[in-house]
Amino acid sequence: KPMVVGEVAASETGGSKAGWIHNMFTALPTSYPNIRGLVWLDQVANSMDWPIESSTTATSSFASGIRNPYYAANNYSGISRSPITPPPTR
Repeated sequence: KPMVVGEVAASETGGSKAGWIHNMFTALPTSYPNIRGLVWLDQVANSMDWPIESSTTATSSFASGIRNPYYAANNYSGISRSPITPPPTR
């Protein structure tokens, strides 16, 4: 079954954040094909710089990785109203 990782992040401290992001995007389609989505932890906590924008190399690595055709494009950006019909009012 498809899975979503609810919280993922890397820090600039202790290694290469850009390299970790690159390796993640490389491994997901081949080693973990059931992971079809992820939510990036976008906060600074306990002195750790989790946001993607913590460096230009991390941002570039994420942008490069997410461009892979394996990941879905944003097919919903042009929708002006919800395609879900609201329930009838009583």
